[in-house]
Amino acid sequence: MRNMRRLIRSTSSVFASVTVVLIGILVLISSGVAIAAGGWSGSVKITSIEVSQVSAAGIWLSFTTPPFPSTACPGNNGQYKLGRTAAPGVITNPDIINQMALNATAALLNSKTVKVYWSGSCLSNYPILIGLTVE
Repeated sequence: MRNMRRLIRSTSSVFASVTVVLIGILVLISSGVAIAAGGWSGSVKITSIEVSQVSAAGIWLSFTTPPFPSTACPGNNGQYKLGRTAAPGVITNPDIINQMALNATAALLNSKTVKVYWSGSCLSNYPILIGLTVE
């Protein structure tokens, strides 16, 4: 009987530990996947630039190969939006977005590669690029 109680206690302890680990994993998956995936890409080539205010105002880039193939942004059709950081209290100067668009256009026209910085966040299902370096 004594051994049975020990077994039940140790099983309960293991179950509680596994539960804590699983909850931690679920929290990371639900909140941190996009953040963890953010950062600078490798070298990529821009194939098109779309500037529109038809359904939503913005500037979207498409690439020969996706700079971040596994984003957590559903339905982006391979497009990435130039935008601002989603960090609270941070205001992005619109001139920065315009400069990124000019640099993207120069890279496209001159067949240059670029590296882009994904903020790790999505807006209207599009990954938001907050940095662009022409190589």
